Amino acid sequence: MFYFRKKYNYSEVDVIITMFDKRLSAEREVIKKMRINIKRLWLYIPFFGLGFLYYLTGTLTGNFIACPFHKYLHLDCPGCGSTRMAVALIHLDFYQAFRFNPLVFILLPAIFVMVSYLMGVISFEEKYIGIYVKCLEIIVVIAVVFSVMRNIPLFYFLKPTVIR
Repeated sequence: MFYFRKKYNYSEVDVIITMFDKRLSAEREVIKKMRINIKRLWLYIPFFGLGFLYYLTGTLTGNFIACPFHKYLHLDCPGCGSTRMAVALIHLDFYQAFRFNPLVFILLPAIFVMVSYLMGVISFEEKYIGIYVKCLEIIVVIAVVFSVMRNIPLFYFLKPTVIR
């Protein structure tokens, strides 16, 4: 049995190439919608360096900075337990990190994207700025509700808890 290949004339080949070019240009437009400015990624180096230095001095001396909100008001703020959560994440103990501060643990990717946008590492199209602002407002409301809930005795499980 013989198979015959259909011979394309030049106009059909041109149509196929044009369709392929249109598809590539559409993919390029999607990539342009969320651009990552690689030149500004160096801005993260001081933050990670200071965080690592704080971690080293804290673990070697045992003295981490106390939360002034907790120290003077005896209440847990939305960030209470974040330092211990970061140390647990460095040790790859994800469950313990979640128990120290579930809100920050869950919102860490969103916080990373928002900080990247503020630093200019990520840029959005103009139409997505409104969504960014709405997400920021929602996160602030969630943080306030979380802060109130974790100070009510009924929600004791939201307090920073040492499991191990």
